[in-house]
Amino acid sequence: MEPLLRPKCFDADLNSPDATTRWNHWFRTFQTFLGTVESPKLNKLETLIHFVDAPVYVYIADCPDYESAISTLEKLYVRPKNIIYARHLLQTCKQDTSQDVDQFVQRLKSLAKNCDFKAVSAIDHENE
Repeated sequence: MEPLLRPKCFDADLNSPDATTRWNHWFRTFQTFLGTVESPKLNKLETLIHFVDAPVYVYIADCPDYESAISTLEKLYVRPKNIIYARHLLQTCKQDTSQDVDQFVQRLKSLAKNCDFKAVSAIDHENE
């Protein structure tokens, strides 16, 4: 086990605005950590329980296996994107006087990530 890859204890509050971002980051580091552990006897559920804080453990205490525990945590922490609101934010975004063009374009790109835009051909667009 590489101590540098060891994830921190997950203790995000469900009601915080960045709970989804914190969950996604923590879960990715946890998966990386599990990938570095080379033990055939590794119990993923017990390892998961070791790396979550007590308020988070309450939600997965009754889960019988690792997959159901992860599924429960994803249902709690990953919020669905409000595509309509995201598109409204993108459409009404204006460049601040203190922003240069590169900063504004970067802001537009970050807002567009939540808009669920898809590449379509002219024929597909015509059929809709």
